[in-house]
Amino acid sequence: MKKIILIAVAIVVLAGIIGTGTVVLAQSNSTPGINSAAGQANLTIGQVLRRLVLIQNEARVDSLLVTAVKDGKLTQEQSTKIKTFWTNNHAKAAKLVKRIIINRLLNVKDETKLTTFLDNQVAVKRITQTQEKQMINLWEKINK
Repeated sequence: MKKIILIAVAIVVLAGIIGTGTVVLAQSNSTPGINSAAGQANLTIGQVLRRLVLIQNEARVDSLLVTAVKDGKLTQEQSTKIKTFWTNNHAKAAKLVKRIIINRLLNVKDETKLTTFLDNQVAVKRITQTQEKQMINLWEKINK
């Protein structure tokens, strides 16, 4: 029962983290960065859609789609289809990401590495100091 409560708390904390759009997408070091023209050209439609559904801010999605239509990269019909896809799938993607994050958090064996990682996340403002403390407290309750 205690573990269920702790996991529920972790889900709430992580929902706050993910809800602010702080999900970091892993990239291979061998491919160009996503922000470079070469990196964007190498993305498949599946990769683009996977990244799109992870955006939790609807206004951000709308802004990206308006810009793409204005730049001639998408038609209005394509933009509407993409927005529908996002609406139907982003909640599922967020749940999956939360599960993955919780799993990784609970499976960390070295508290020093966890603390170092979370300190870095606070430094780059992906999470707050309070969220870091909550995650460390949860880890300690489960692993000690």
